[in-house]
Amino acid sequence: MSWSTQSDFKIQLQRLWDRGEILAELWGETTRFPLRLTCRIPNSNEISENFEGVRKWITELKALKNCRISMREFNHKSFGRNSIPDEVWIDTVDDALIWINKRKDYAIFDSLIKLTRQEEPELLQFLRAEPFKALAASNDWTKFLAVVAWMKKNPRPGIFIREVVIQGIHSKFIQENAKLISELLDVTLPSDAINESMTGIKKFAPRYGFCEERPQIRFRILDKRHNLFPMTNDQDISLDWETFSELKTDIRRVFITENKTNFLAFPETPDSMVIFGSGYGFEHLGAASWLFYCNLYYWGDIDSHGFGALNNARNYFPHIQALMMNEKTLLLYKHLKGNEVTAHEADWLENLTTEEQDIFQGLRTNRWGEQFRLEQEHIDWDFAKSSITAAISNECLSQRTSLEPLLINNRDVIIQLTPEPCDLRLFLSTREKFSDDASPYTELLKSFRDRALSRQREQAGEFTDLLESKDDEARIRSTIDAITSGIPVICNPLLHMQCRIAGVPVVVRSEIDFLVMQEGQYVVRQISPKQAIVQESESNLASFTQVRLFSWLLRNSLGVVPLRMEIISAKNEVIQVMPDDASVLRILHKALSAKYASNELYVPVGWSKCSGCGFNTRCWNKARSSNDIAQLPGLDQNLARTLKHEGIEDIATLLATFDEQSLSARSRRVSGRSLRVGKQAREILAHAHAFERQEPFWLQQPVLPSSANYAILDFEGAPPHGDKPEILFLFGLKVFGTKPSAYDYSEGGYGLENESHAWGEFLKNTKTIFSTHGDDIPFIHWGHYERTMLKKYVDKLGDEDGIASKLLNNLIDLSILLQESVALPIPSYSLKVVEKYIGFQRLRPEMNGSWAAARFLKATEIADPAGLAQILNEIRSYNEEDLNATYAVFDWLKNGRQP
Repeated sequence: MSWSTQSDFKIQLQRLWDRGEILAELWGETTRFPLRLTCRIPNSNEISENFEGVRKWITELKALKNCRISMREFNHKSFGRNSIPDEVWIDTVDDALIWINKRKDYAIFDSLIKLTRQEEPELLQFLRAEPFKALAASNDWTKFLAVVAWMKKNPRPGIFIREVVIQGIHSKFIQENAKLISELLDVTLPSDAINESMTGIKKFAPRYGFCEERPQIRFRILDKRHNLFPMTNDQDISLDWETFSELKTDIRRVFITENKTNFLAFPETPDSMVIFGSGYGFEHLGAASWLFYCNLYYWGDIDSHGFGALNNARNYFPHIQALMMNEKTLLLYKHLKGNEVTAHEADWLENLTTEEQDIFQGLRTNRWGEQFRLEQEHIDWDFAKSSITAAISNECLSQRTSLEPLLINNRDVIIQLTPEPCDLRLFLSTREKFSDDASPYTELLKSFRDRALSRQREQAGEFTDLLESKDDEARIRSTIDAITSGIPVICNPLLHMQCRIAGVPVVVRSEIDFLVMQEGQYVVRQISPKQAIVQESESNLASFTQVRLFSWLLRNSLGVVPLRMEIISAKNEVIQVMPDDASVLRILHKALSAKYASNELYVPVGWSKCSGCGFNTRCWNKARSSNDIAQLPGLDQNLARTLKHEGIEDIATLLATFDEQSLSARSRRVSGRSLRVGKQAREILAHAHAFERQEPFWLQQPVLPSSANYAILDFEGAPPHGDKPEILFLFGLKVFGTKPSAYDYSEGGYGLENESHAWGEFLKNTKTIFSTHGDDIPFIHWGHYERTMLKKYVDKLGDEDGIASKLLNNLIDLSILLQESVALPIPSYSLKVVEKYIGFQRLRPEMNGSWAAARFLKATEIADPAGLAQILNEIRSYNEEDLNATYAVFDWLKNGRQP
């Protein structure tokens, strides 16, 4: 039976505890008690068919303690007048705590609040946000408060953590509890006492101004003309990484080796230095941006970890070349091999070249012997010196100074990062036509940016606009003149500089929206189309990179150090950009490599990743024509690359190579960890069969609810927008079946009153459906959005009559049912893709969720009533088509139709 039991009620209360809602009672601001629990009761048929079972269930419910049972009388055609539990109530917090055995924890948290309110009231907000972290630390809470108090009196102390003296607390307490202490300090310390650029537990000391041992970088100058000291003897030097990063040197070539003997014996080499032992620790070398101007070489062991270190090095220096880590060296010294104790956990290293990847895969599969390892010191020194000489010779041949410098401009940088970072997009854009995204959402962002630009110009008063220059060369000259003259506000300045990136002569050119003089220095300012920018992320990386690139040019071409770097959001919020020359040089190198590559790089397609890219159609058509395995839902990018390297490029080969068991055992890289394909193997192979046959591949008989009528549900929402929260602005409902209904909806907008009205109308419409079609009518939707937002709105606006709770019990995600039942030969299970496959046709196929959100956001900003009405009417039409499409897919699945 599915009727609610004691265990169900306990689960509901435990969920409230886990969400912190019961502990929130201690703040005394609002209360959820008396609390009505969700109670599933027998329906009329179940009472008829199992009357004794129902009586037993009623008896068990009435026997429950610390709760109140509300009974409802009813007349049954067979059993006459009876009463049945209708509602279950928990009247007090204490009753709830008894149910879940949390009275002790509740009392402890109460004492933590009182203590914190007395000692460090600023931390009360932390207790509100993270009550369970505080509970877990309750035994030592007084110590945590003491540490916070000490740090408030001694911000950025400039001593080692070991030197901190707090009565009753040993120094290791801070180190052992750095994660929680960091969260507490972030709440209580002023912003100038925290170095926001230092994140993570390993950066605890520099974040809060403690001293720490600085990692040392050991190096030798290999050309006496570049000696740092006047002596002419060999100079073996160790510097802390910050000092090393600031070195001023004309060195043009740097070797990195893991072997100490090789480091000490490295031969004299023109314009060169050698660095000892970075292994996986390239983070500190990465701060030395001057290394980007040099030719870099990495000489590691030929084993899986050696290539892992090389791969890691390219995260910081994409241009670094491997030295003596090739098959020629491997085969020549194969007889001197050793054994690697444990192999590298990754199955694919994304930064390796094709040849390097082949060797790495060969090491993983024991192509040259079990756990093959060739250490550097086993290589003959004459061979090593000849290899070094050959590398320098090849470098000179490929990078002659007579070559015309290569151009990298603003567009080359930005196009790699927008809409999402892609290593292929720039290569294609220099050879094929790029279709700019002209979606309503993109147009909306453009309008936001245009308005923000106009606002900045108005605030500036007088300014010089260099976009009026005849050509780029004239604009560059005008920019230099304007900066030299100290023009207060310069719009659209353009700079360029000739330099070497990874030894290659290039011209870098970049522009920015504004240079604004403040306190005698220029502020570099870029306008973002985004309404709000919380932090630097992939979605806004282009704006941050553009600001950093122009600032880098400003410093290096004119010697002008900007006062600040800023991004202004479309809502006029100011986001400060931290300097990061290394990231600028990395992206410049990527631009150089992509723009002037001789062959197209393989980048797997991805439905979400490729969305919004001007080459979307081109890349997907190519994937379809080659039957690329990357098309398959469930097969991620890294697995696609790994399999392609092994020669499994198309779907037919995948099916011929793997069964479910063997594919399940394969590893793939997920968020830096190596994980087995596991259960997804079944999904991947099912889709492979569907694609190969171009027909549905049935996994099981669809498990669908049986009902005369079905309610279809679809919401339209707007994402967080400037200072406005995420909201639902349209709730759509429609009943299909033997007793269908017309399209019904409720509309809302920003503001609690508008939201409450729309929510109330939606619950009213839902209640009508239950009254008309019975409490068991299924509510069908597509994707997780509706269930997620329903729960948010219940928490936010309440569910006084329990209609939303009843709806949640009846809610069915059709996208999950479909994917559990059948694999279709389609690349995505978005509704628009599935409906097209089954033959459903829309009147306005260009409309989608982003379109609806963009139109709504536009509607909130226009003052024209007729225009507003037209926009809302269009959104309603789209929403109704979503409902029709969802039912069409349901009907197709229910009847097992073939497309």
